[in-house]
Amino acid sequence: MMDSKRRETLLIIAAVACVALLAGDRLVLTPLGRVWKTRSVRIADLKTSVEKGEILLDRLDDLEKRWGKHARRATVLSYPRLRKGS
Repeated sequence: MMDSKRRETLLIIAAVACVALLAGDRLVLTPLGRVWKTRSVRIADLKTSVEKGEILLDRLDDLEKRWGKHARRATVLSYPRLRKGS
């Protein structure tokens, strides 16, 4: 049989280990989990932003042509002397 002194020592060690595990969960694992989740959301947002940027870059030539056409038209409409034949 286990003597009472040894049993008491083992129970104290077990209790301290349980408290240490609980403290580790509350002070380390839970905050790390929150940080990880926030980071995952940020990474997903950045991936979406990069995808949108890639789509815009693919359309860049067309957008610049359209922008230039509209800018020239607005300039000509604003300054009638620039119209052809005037």
